[in-house]
Amino acid sequence: MKILIAKENANIKFMFEAMQIMKYEIGGHERHWITKFAQIEILIPCLAEQTLIANFLTAIDKKIMHCEKQIEQTEIWKKGLLQKMFV
Repeated sequence: MKILIAKENANIKFMFEAMQIMKYEIGGHERHWITKFAQIEILIPCLAEQTLIANFLTAIDKKIMHCEKQIEQTEIWKKGLLQKMFV
């Protein structure tokens, strides 16, 4: 695994999200950074825009986590109701 460090004027969260949508095939024991990632070009907005995008995506991630927690709690509640019905 190679650890990447964002360059100056780069928001690390934005870079992470951009890398998540890159399409590439993994196979064998190639050095993927050199053979695959280094060849991919992406448009990178100014730092202020990167930060806005990163903050927006972080807010969405938090909302998803909140919804997942609500679903989990609702499933637990449902199990409790079913246990009471069949006792």
